[in-house]
Amino acid sequence: MAADTGVSLTALFSGPDAPSEEDLYKCIHCGFCLQACPTYLETGLETESPRGRIALMKAVNEGRIGITPTVFRHWDLCIQCRACEVACPSGVPYGRLIEATMAQVERHREAPLVPRLLGKALLEQVIPYEERLSLLAMGLRLYQATGVQWAVRRTGLLRLFSSGLAELEKSSPRFSGRPLTAAGQEVKAVGKKRGRVALLTGCVMPLVNGPEMRAVTRVLARNGYTVEVTKGQACCGAISSHVGDLETSRALARRNIDAFPTSVLAAVVVASGGCGVRMKEYGDLLRDDPAYAQKALEFSEAVKDVHEFLVDISFNAPKGHVPRRVTYQDSCHLSHAQRITDAPRQVLR
Repeated sequence: MAADTGVSLTALFSGPDAPSEEDLYKCIHCGFCLQACPTYLETGLETESPRGRIALMKAVNEGRIGITPTVFRHWDLCIQCRACEVACPSGVPYGRLIEATMAQVERHREAPLVPRLLGKALLEQVIPYEERLSLLAMGLRLYQATGVQWAVRRTGLLRLFSSGLAELEKSSPRFSGRPLTAAGQEVKAVGKKRGRVALLTGCVMPLVNGPEMRAVTRVLARNGYTVEVTKGQACCGAISSHVGDLETSRALARRNIDAFPTSVLAAVVVASGGCGVRMKEYGDLLRDDPAYAQKALEFSEAVKDVHEFLVDISFNAPKGHVPRRVTYQDSCHLSHAQRITDAPRQVLR
C-alpha cells in the first residue's frame, strides 16, 4: 500500500514500540470522547480530538499518510490528560496509544541541533539525577530571589532572543520552603505501629513542593506508618514517556524497582497523580523485559496514591478544625487514569 500511495516505508509505524493494532482498532469513532477532550472543546476541530488523532494513527498504520510535521502537530497538541478514557465505551487505551505514537514521532522529528541536544541532555542527564536537578533549581531560586526574574519579565528581554524561551520562563515554578532530599531518612511512626511505607519524592516535587512532601510523611507517620524516603530512587519516567522517549522511561523504571524493597513495604506511596499512573503502569512499560517484567508487575501493585492509601487503611481523622472554604480541582491523571475521585474528598472532609 505504501508503494502505491508514494508514502515512504520509513514513515510508517514500526518496531517494538509501534502502537498496537488491537488498541488502535478498538476505537469505533462513536464521538463520546469529544466533549471530554479539552483541545477539541477549545478548537472545535476533529483532528484535535482523541477520535481524530486515532484516525490519523490508523492512516499512518495503513500506509495512507506518512509521519509528517503536519500530521504529528495534532498529536503534539494533545495534553495527555486521558479524560477520553473515562468517556470511552469501548475501553480504548488512549494513553498507551499516544505514548507509543510519540515514540514513533521522535524518530521523524527534525529540530534545530542546539535545542534538540539541550532537550536530550535535560531529559537524560539532568532530570533523572537529584543532585544535578538540585543545582538547576538552585540557579532558578537565585534568579527569582534576586529580582532578576522581575527585571527580565518587566523589560521583555527574553522575547528579543526567543519567544519560545520567554513562554518557557513564564511557566517556571515558584519555589517555597526547603527542598526534600531523598537520602534514605526515616520518619518514625507515631503511636501504634501499623507498618512501613516508602515515599516517591520524584524529580520536581521535592524541589518545588518540599513542605507539602514533608506534610505527607507526617500524615502517614501519625497514622502509624514509618516512612522511608528511599535513597537511590529516580524520576518516575512520566516526562520522558510523554515526549516519546520510552527507553529513558524504562531505565528510570528499572532504577525505581531496584530502589524500593516492596517485599518489606505496605506500599510505595505517591503524592502526584501523574507519577502514580506511570508507576502503576510499569508492568506494561517493561512487559518485554525478561529480567524486569514480573518484578514490574509486582512493583506496580504496591504503588498507592496517598489519598487512596489513607482511605484504604481507615485513616485517623485529625481533631483540629480549619474554618475555610476550599475548592478542590481533580488531578487529571489521578481521576482519569487512576480513577481515584472520592478518596481525596474523603480526606478533605
